[in-house]
Amino acid sequence: MGRSLGVNPSGTKRKLCNFNCVYCFYGPTGALPRTEEFPAVEEVLDAVENALRSAVAADWLTFSGNGESTLHPEFPRLVREVKRLVKRFRPRLPMALLSNGSTAFDPEVRAALREFDLSVLKLDAGDARNFAAINRPVGGSVDFDRMVGGLRAFEPPGGLTMQTVMFSGNPTNSSGEAYRNWVKTIGAIRPRVLQLYTLDDPVGRMLPVDHSRLAQVSRDLEEYGVEVKTYWEEGA
Repeated sequence: MGRSLGVNPSGTKRKLCNFNCVYCFYGPTGALPRTEEFPAVEEVLDAVENALRSAVAADWLTFSGNGESTLHPEFPRLVREVKRLVKRFRPRLPMALLSNGSTAFDPEVRAALREFDLSVLKLDAGDARNFAAINRPVGGSVDFDRMVGGLRAFEPPGGLTMQTVMFSGNPTNSSGEAYRNWVKTIGAIRPRVLQLYTLDDPVGRMLPVDHSRLAQVSRDLEEYGVEVKTYWEEGA
């Protein structure tokens, strides 16, 4: 996405997320975020306006950061207000979101997601058991089937973009039943594009998969009409 102007609705005090993914480089999630931990909408808007008024160059404005952006208690309002600022100061700047997809079951969240030019929602597992082992929702806060139902219901203009990090080891999502279930679930959701990548380095008992394995995944999803974009660091 080139040069991205990042918007972090989670603030900077700690990771505010409902997942505790085994590969997360932000470290473990201690507890579900509390409403008062998120920065106020006005605080975020002031920072965004200052950045948009500045000379900093950007190809995208991207909601991301150290947590799950859609958990912000005023996420729909925040998105609308940021979009208003973008239209005022940089009307040609597209907006993107990187999300774990856990709140896509909420119609208000899905409506807010449609305000973005690109929403990238991830799915690393194809069944509840492997979801619990890989993404480890904090306190059982996310129901896998409801999450998948929300992903299936989300139909943004231009089609749905999803993202998966694939790895071998323990746990794994790249082989056996775990992989077959993931393929079936992605096929049922039918995103237009799947962004596929692997770990940069081993994490605990999990290992990166090689380029040939990612290429095979792309072929396996062809029958579902899913375009796979593989991200691979040369020399890895």
